[in-house]
Amino acid sequence: MTIDELTDTYGILYFKAGETMEQSELEELESIDLDLYDQPKTQSQRLRNVIYKVWESQGKLGEFKTFYKQKTDAIIEYLKSQIEL
Repeated sequence: MTIDELTDTYGILYFKAGETMEQSELEELESIDLDLYDQPKTQSQRLRNVIYKVWESQGKLGEFKTFYKQKTDAIIEYLKSQIEL
């Protein structure tokens, strides 16, 4: 197998110079939970995309950068208000 065959796939690339892998190393690599299969986008990417769609649906008024900051600040302030001090 060549590395080109793995294009557009998910996995872990593990380097170990000049030695063979021990069984414990193989087991540790196998135990790593890759949630990339379930959700290829991070939560922050998903949130940014949704905020972009809202900005788009509202006519793209102003710059997206400003709109994004306003919306994320509002989300942060809302969540902070939910914290009981």
